[in-house]
Order: sequence, then structure tokens, then C-alpha cells
Amino acid sequence: MLPRRWPADPRFGLCGTTTAAREVGGDFHDHFLLADGRCVLVVADVSDKGVAAGLFAMVCRTLLRAVALQRQADPPEVARHVNEGLCADNESSMFVTAFVGQYHPESARLDYVSAGHPPSLLVRSNGACEWLSPTGGAALGVVEEARYAQATVVLLPGDTVFAYTDGVTEAENAQGELFGRARLQTLFEQRPCASAREAVDRVLQAVADFSQGAQPSDDITCMALQCHRNGAPA
Repeated sequence: MLPRRWPADPRFGLCGTTTAAREVGGDFHDHFLLADGRCVLVVADVSDKGVAAGLFAMVCRTLLRAVALQRQADPPEVARHVNEGLCADNESSMFVTAFVGQYHPESARLDYVSAGHPPSLLVRSNGACEWLSPTGGAALGVVEEARYAQATVVLLPGDTVFAYTDGVTEAENAQGELFGRARLQTLFEQRPCASAREAVDRVLQAVADFSQGAQPSDDITCMALQCHRNGAPA
């Protein structure tokens, strides 16, 4: 159910990966295009692991795609409808934290909602780093009447947005230390990436080096979006 192909668009690069802590995980990432050319980006983390979490993740992914594609809605509307769908029949009391973004290639604008999800990192082309503003809102599947707000960031050529699940920042080494947000930021400060794939590979390698072979306790998912240029493709 995870995407294997990434957009071949000269205006932006996109890359992501999910590694399950068990044979079946609850994390997932996704991307797809809307009719008007917006690229939908999703990074999500189900509250459990194993087969049950994997099934819940599949339901969430299906709802996200159905709502976004049928309604051509913006991120807050997508999050609201997916949340209502998950709350309607959720005897397991599972929930999903999610980063739901929509990238406008012609203007290099990223609209996003972070439903109970860790903050994404913005790496500017000069190596300056900042955490994207939180948008508030409960995780999906918790509060049926929850409403979601949208935040927006405009990217310049060479800027990268890195979204992830807490399996990255909560990875442990043999001494029980957490990888943490500070280490994640340090990976990119004054060291911008040449591509989205390079950003993902850099983080995965850093987490592996830090963990020193320790068994991961949580799924690890990350996705990077890099602006190459704005405007319609030539």
C-alpha cells in the first residue's frame, strides 16, 4: 500500500520511506495529485503496531484518498472528514497522528495540517532551519467534532520540508538516549540537501548510526519535499 513511484516533475522533488518495527506497522506515507495539479502529501502514525494497526492505517489511507480526490478539498476539510469517518466506527479506540499537506507547484506554496503530529522541519537553501508552525487539532479518530486549521509556507528553490513520525526522534541507542529533535535539526543546519532523496537517506543513516544496532521500538517514516523552481513546467 505504500507508494513506489515518485513524481517526475521538474518543479519539485519528493521522496519518502516507511520502516516497520514489526513485520506489519502502523505508519504510512502517501502522495497523489488532485485535478488542479496540487500534490497531496501524507505522513501518518497509528497509535499501535502490528496487524491491527496496519489495518487501521489502510482504512485511514483509503479515507484520505477518497475524501481528497472526490471533494478536491483543502487540508482542513480533508482532515475533518477523515476524522469523522474514523470516529464513526472505532471500537478499538485507535487514533492516527497525521501531517496532511498540499503542495502547489506553480506557486511553491505548501498548505498543511498537523493533526496531533510532530512538527515538520523546514530547511532553507542556505542551511537555515526552522520548525513549521503547529496547526493544532486532535489526532484523527479521537474527537468526532474536531476541527482543523491550516498553515502555509512558501518555498524558494532549494528549500526542503522534512516530515516524519516520532519513530525518528524517539529512536533509542544502547544507553537509552533518544535521537531527539535537536539532533534532527543539527543534521541539516548549514548543510542543505541536494535532493529530497538525500534528505531522507541522511536521516535514516543518522538514526541507524545513533541506534548502534538497537532494535527499533517504533515504526520509522519520513518524507521530504524539495522545491526546485516555481512556475509551470517548460
